[in-house]
Amino acid sequence: MRFYFVRHGQSMGNMTNDYSTPAHDQLSPNGWQQAEHLIERLAGLHFDCIYVSTATRTMQTITPFLQRHGLRARLWPALQEACWQRDRTTPVPPRAAPPAQFELPPDAGLHFDVLEGHQGMPPIDETYQEGRARVVQVYKHLLEWHSGRSDSILVVGHEHAGGRLVELLLGLEPDGRIPHSNTGFTCLVEQGDLTFHLKFANRI
Repeated sequence: MRFYFVRHGQSMGNMTNDYSTPAHDQLSPNGWQQAEHLIERLAGLHFDCIYVSTATRTMQTITPFLQRHGLRARLWPALQEACWQRDRTTPVPPRAAPPAQFELPPDAGLHFDVLEGHQGMPPIDETYQEGRARVVQVYKHLLEWHSGRSDSILVVGHEHAGGRLVELLLGLEPDGRIPHSNTGFTCLVEQGDLTFHLKFANRI
C-alpha cells in the first residue's frame, strides 16, 4: 500500500480562530486558493481509493481535484477531526443511542459517495479517548482493506486525527507528534515486511 494524507485547506475557523459559527467549516479565500494549487501538487499521482472526511472544509478542499479529473471519492464520517481536546483523561461515556447517520448533501453527489456500512457520525460531545479509539479503528480498517496490496490511497482529513493516523501506520504511539499545515501532504510506503516507510511529511 502507498498511503497519502492531505490536510484540508485553511478554513474560516483557522483564519479567524473563531469556531463558534457554522461558517468556520467553510474554506477561507486562501483555503480555496490552496485547494486549486492542490490540483497541481497531486498531478501525475494515481489513487485507487480516495477517502474524505465529511466536514465541509475537507470536501471543498478535494472537490477541485475531483472535478478536474472526473473522479469520485468516498466520504467517511470516521475521518472527522479527533483528539483536539486538551482534556485527555475524560473516560468514554456510555452511549445508549445509535450514532446519527451522515446524509450526503444534495450538491455533493457528482463527486462523492458515502462509504457503505460506515455512515455513523461521531458524537458531538466526543471525548479525547473516544476520538483516539475512532482513529485506531480507521487505521485497522485501512490495513484490512489495503495492506499487502499495490493500492494507492489518499485520505483527506484533519490535523490532529490525520497526524495520529500517520503515527499509527509508522508504528508510533498516536500522541500528536506529527503536525500538518493546511494542505500539508504526507506519503508513506508499505514495505515487504508490512511496516511503513515515511517518504515525506507535511510537504506544502
